[in-house]
Amino acid sequence: MKWLDRIAALALSISILAMTMIYSDYAENKRIMNDARLKFHSEETSAQSEPSAAENENLMDAPSLSLEKMEESEPVLEKASLNAAQTEKFDEMRSVNPDYAGWLCISGTNVDYPVVKGKDNKFYLDHGFEMEPNVAGAIFMDYRNKNDGTDKNIVIYGHNMKNGTMFKGLMSYKRTGFFDDNRFIVFNDGREKSIWEIFSAYVTDTGFNYIRTEFTDLQFDVFVRGISKKSMHKSDGNTESIDAVLTLSTCSYEFDDARFVVHARKVES
Repeated sequence: MKWLDRIAALALSISILAMTMIYSDYAENKRIMNDARLKFHSEETSAQSEPSAAENENLMDAPSLSLEKMEESEPVLEKASLNAAQTEKFDEMRSVNPDYAGWLCISGTNVDYPVVKGKDNKFYLDHGFEMEPNVAGAIFMDYRNKNDGTDKNIVIYGHNMKNGTMFKGLMSYKRTGFFDDNRFIVFNDGREKSIWEIFSAYVTDTGFNYIRTEFTDLQFDVFVRGISKKSMHKSDGNTESIDAVLTLSTCSYEFDDARFVVHARKVES
């Protein structure tokens, strides 16, 4: 029976090693996101003092801002200064990762992350914002999106992490009350800070092409009606007025290859 004991011991060792590596990735991803938030949310993008470990922890664990608070937290600037500030911020984030495509913040959740766009939809599944291997991956835009203001459907992906990070917060939109009370998303792509209102949320499989990015006008109208009808919650919004959609996608576990999808329409820039 000694060989059985050895096999069991080996299996246990491998399991412990795997868990250690996962938690190490969790901790590293948390550090990276803290650093990114400090850079993005700072009013001065130039030299600033390093925060203490306690300040880092508080930033990560603090409740997310409401839409109103997010608006209030931005400095009041003239239009030209705002554009300059956005450009400076965008360039600073790109100095960390040249694939940086913008910043995503969802009211009522802890989703407050940089968004990247790679050369495919695979790399950032297991690489973090600093482009190093990490099980948490990064929040990333579909590589087919142009991200130049012309996209009809901007698709952004993120993992549904067990530790509550990345796109785990989207799971709250399975609840009708939460859906009704937390409808707004802010996406800052360096050109503009746009506001989006959520109008649809549902579980689907990968056979449904909610991630398409190219449309004729007629195809887009059909697409919007289709994703609106799939919603598990009722929305009062008029789908006929939708000219652009922001799609957020993450894994769900109702069945094999299940995805939870949230769609929002652009309401302000």
